[in-house]
Amino acid sequence: MEVVLAVTNKTQHPLHLLGLQESGGAQLLDKDGFATPLQARSPGQSADSIKVPPSVKVKASIYFEGEAAKAQKVRLWGREFPVATVTAATPKP
Repeated sequence: MEVVLAVTNKTQHPLHLLGLQESGGAQLLDKDGFATPLQARSPGQSADSIKVPPSVKVKASIYFEGEAAKAQKVRLWGREFPVATVTAATPKP
C-alpha cells in the first residue's frame, strides 16, 4: 500500500527526517490496531530518510505490506495521522 507524505519546511534551513525504517519510525496501523512495517527497499520508495530543502514542500512515497482496505492510521515517529484516502498501489519499477 502506498502512502504519500507531504512535508512542508517553513524554515530557512534544510530539513532531514531520519529513521523511517529504524525502530519503527513509520508504521501503518489497521482498524484492529495492528502495525505493519514498511516494505524493504521498494523501487520508488523514499530511502530511510526524507530531505526537504529550505522553504519548500515535498511529497515522498512510502510503501507498506498491509492491506489498503484495513488501513486506518500512519504512525510517524510516534505521532499518528489518519489515512484519508485508501487505494492499493504497488511500487513502480
